[in-house]
Amino acid sequence: MCPLPVYAESSLADAGGWVDVDKHTLQHTKYKNVFSIGDCNSCPTGKTAAKVAAESGILYNNIKKVMAGKEMKKRYNGYTSCPLTVGDDKLVLAEFGYDGAILETFPFNQAKLDGFHIS
Repeated sequence: MCPLPVYAESSLADAGGWVDVDKHTLQHTKYKNVFSIGDCNSCPTGKTAAKVAAESGILYNNIKKVMAGKEMKKRYNGYTSCPLTVGDDKLVLAEFGYDGAILETFPFNQAKLDGFHIS
Protein backbone atom coordinates (compact mmCIF):
# COMPACT_ATOMS: atom_id res chain seq x y z
CA MET A 1 0.00 0.00 0.00
CA CYS A 2 1.22 3.46 -0.80
CA PRO A 3 -0.14 6.94 -0.12
CA LEU A 4 -2.38 8.56 -2.71
CA PRO A 5 -1.02 11.61 -4.58
CA VAL A 6 -4.00 13.75 -3.48
CA TYR A 7 -2.50 14.01 0.02
CA ALA A 8 1.03 12.70 -0.51
CA GLU A 9 1.84 15.71 -2.68
CA SER A 10 0.25 18.19 -0.28
CA SER A 11 1.47 20.07 2.77
CA LEU A 12 -0.51 17.60 4.90
CA ALA A 13 1.96 14.79 4.23
CA ASP A 14 4.96 13.60 6.19
CA ALA A 15 8.18 12.50 4.45
CA GLY A 16 6.59 9.14 3.58
CA GLY A 17 3.54 10.75 1.97
CA TRP A 18 1.02 9.91 4.74
CA VAL A 19 -1.16 12.55 6.43
CA ASP A 20 1.05 13.56 9.36
CA VAL A 21 -0.94 13.09 12.58
CA ASP A 22 -0.23 12.63 16.26
CA LYS A 23 -0.59 8.86 16.66
CA HIS A 24 -2.71 9.20 19.80
CA THR A 25 -5.03 12.14 19.07
CA LEU A 26 -5.22 11.72 15.25
CA GLN A 27 -4.82 15.50 14.96
CA HIS A 28 -2.49 16.85 12.28
CA THR A 29 0.90 17.83 13.68
CA LYS A 30 0.89 21.24 11.96
CA TYR A 31 -2.72 22.09 11.07
CA LYS A 32 -4.75 21.81 14.26
CA ASN A 33 -8.08 21.87 12.41
CA VAL A 34 -7.17 18.72 10.44
CA PHE A 35 -7.67 15.16 11.65
CA SER A 36 -7.16 11.90 9.80
CA ILE A 37 -8.14 8.25 10.21
CA GLY A 38 -7.71 5.11 8.17
CA ASP A 39 -5.41 4.24 5.34
CA CYS A 40 -4.17 7.75 4.70
CA ASN A 41 -2.76 8.68 8.12
CA SER A 42 0.76 8.25 9.45
CA CYS A 43 -0.11 6.09 12.47
CA PRO A 44 2.40 3.22 12.61
CA THR A 45 -0.19 0.45 12.36
CA GLY A 46 -1.60 -1.82 9.71
CA LYS A 47 -4.05 -0.27 7.28
CA THR A 48 -7.10 -2.31 8.33
CA ALA A 49 -10.84 -1.87 8.76
CA ALA A 50 -10.35 -2.68 12.45
CA LYS A 51 -8.02 0.31 12.73
CA VAL A 52 -10.62 2.63 11.17
CA ALA A 53 -13.33 1.31 13.49
CA ALA A 54 -11.12 1.92 16.53
CA GLU A 55 -10.03 5.36 15.33
CA SER A 56 -13.53 6.61 14.50
CA GLY A 57 -14.68 6.94 18.11
CA ILE A 58 -11.45 8.71 19.06
CA LEU A 59 -11.85 11.07 16.11
CA TYR A 60 -15.46 11.89 16.98
CA ASN A 61 -14.67 12.68 20.61
CA ASN A 62 -11.52 14.67 19.87
CA ILE A 63 -13.16 16.83 17.20
CA LYS A 64 -16.01 17.62 19.61
CA LYS A 65 -13.47 18.68 22.26
CA VAL A 66 -11.48 20.87 19.87
CA MET A 67 -14.65 22.55 18.58
CA ALA A 68 -15.68 23.28 22.18
CA GLY A 69 -12.23 24.68 22.99
CA LYS A 70 -11.50 21.85 25.42
CA GLU A 71 -8.58 19.47 25.86
CA MET A 72 -8.68 16.22 23.91
CA LYS A 73 -8.83 13.29 26.31
CA LYS A 74 -9.42 10.31 24.02
CA ARG A 75 -6.30 8.55 22.79
CA TYR A 76 -5.91 5.96 20.07
CA ASN A 77 -3.93 2.98 21.37
CA GLY A 78 -2.93 1.66 17.95
CA TYR A 79 -5.55 -1.10 17.84
CA THR A 80 -5.53 -3.15 14.68
CA SER A 81 -6.22 -6.77 13.88
CA CYS A 82 -5.32 -9.47 11.43
CA PRO A 83 -7.05 -12.83 10.90
CA LEU A 84 -4.54 -15.68 10.86
CA THR A 85 -5.37 -19.13 9.50
CA VAL A 86 -4.12 -21.78 11.93
CA GLY A 87 -5.73 -24.86 10.41
CA ASP A 88 -8.00 -26.05 7.63
CA ASP A 89 -11.08 -24.73 9.41
CA LYS A 90 -9.64 -22.55 12.16
CA LEU A 91 -8.38 -19.03 12.50
CA VAL A 92 -7.48 -16.62 15.25
CA LEU A 93 -7.80 -12.87 15.18
CA ALA A 94 -4.49 -11.31 16.14
CA GLU A 95 -5.42 -8.05 17.88
CA PHE A 96 -2.71 -5.69 18.99
CA GLY A 97 -1.79 -2.07 19.51
CA TYR A 98 1.27 0.12 19.62
CA ASP A 99 4.49 -1.61 20.66
CA GLY A 100 2.86 -5.03 20.11
CA ALA A 101 0.51 -4.72 23.10
CA ILE A 102 -2.10 -7.50 22.97
CA LEU A 103 -5.60 -5.98 22.84
CA GLU A 104 -7.99 -8.91 22.55
CA THR A 105 -11.70 -8.14 22.28
CA PHE A 106 -13.18 -11.65 22.10
CA PRO A 107 -14.91 -12.88 25.27
CA PHE A 108 -13.00 -16.18 25.16
CA ASN A 109 -9.40 -17.36 25.06
CA GLN A 110 -8.38 -17.77 21.41
CA ALA A 111 -5.40 -19.90 22.48
CA LYS A 112 -7.91 -22.71 23.02
CA LEU A 113 -8.84 -23.33 19.41
CA ASP A 114 -11.67 -25.73 20.27
CA GLY A 115 -13.53 -23.07 22.25
CA PHE A 116 -15.61 -21.53 19.47
CA HIS A 117 -16.91 -22.79 16.15
CA ILE A 118 -18.96 -21.20 13.38
CA SER A 119 -20.66 -23.53 10.95
